[in-house]
Amino acid sequence: MIPLLALLLGASAPSPDAFVLARDVAAGELLSETAFRPRRDTDRAAPRGALSPAEADGMEATHRLLAGTAVRRIDLRPRRAIRRGDPVTVSFRSGALSISTQGKALGDAAVGASLRVLTASTHRTIDAVAEAAGRVRVE
Repeated sequence: MIPLLALLLGASAPSPDAFVLARDVAAGELLSETAFRPRRDTDRAAPRGALSPAEADGMEATHRLLAGTAVRRIDLRPRRAIRRGDPVTVSFRSGALSISTQGKALGDAAVGASLRVLTASTHRTIDAVAEAAGRVRVE
């Protein structure tokens, strides 16, 4: 395609630094730099905002991604530290006071994200923030 015509039609010229997926990626699967390969002329045109392998490393696919396609930010989310139904340790700290109990996550959350938790001892639902896998804190 003539470069000007390609620009007018919205196609992008192949770039030596563009990358696409080397294999299909399932929803919820974590991506690593090894999941990518350099883009070839036979691959689909890379969309604007395609991520590099380094930018996508450690992120989780929001839906099934096909081999040969570029990955966009909307295709990924931060890795979930806690998934719905996971048992969690709920902790509250204020100065020297520290209280902890067990609970069950009522939603998914990445580290630093908020979620609802059902406490095992009181069977009440509380708002908490994910600290790590299996650990949340009440603020």
